[in-house]
Amino acid sequence: MSVEFRLENEGIKIMARTPSLTPTEAEALLGPRGSLSINADNRGNVRKWLCARGFPSAFVAGLSMRELEYAYNKTDDSGLKSIQRKLDEATQNGLIDNAHEMAKNW
Repeated sequence: MSVEFRLENEGIKIMARTPSLTPTEAEALLGPRGSLSINADNRGNVRKWLCARGFPSAFVAGLSMRELEYAYNKTDDSGLKSIQRKLDEATQNGLIDNAHEMAKNW
């Protein structure tokens, strides 16, 4: 399944790709949340985990390893909330379009 967005006044269609993993599948690859050390070998799977939770891949690609680690390891979801605030701020400043609304469903 893919999601379609139309930019107003542009007539441009953006197709949001279906994530390649579910959050559960990504967690099975990474191990339990709470104490994972993010490195070059596993950061791609953490990014996939965030995308599976609804965050846009272009946004996720710009996150630091520290942000990825915080998002994954904070089991109270405070790390995800921090990422969501950063995404909301980027959208407010016009750096990202409103296609991220689906991210709020994690």
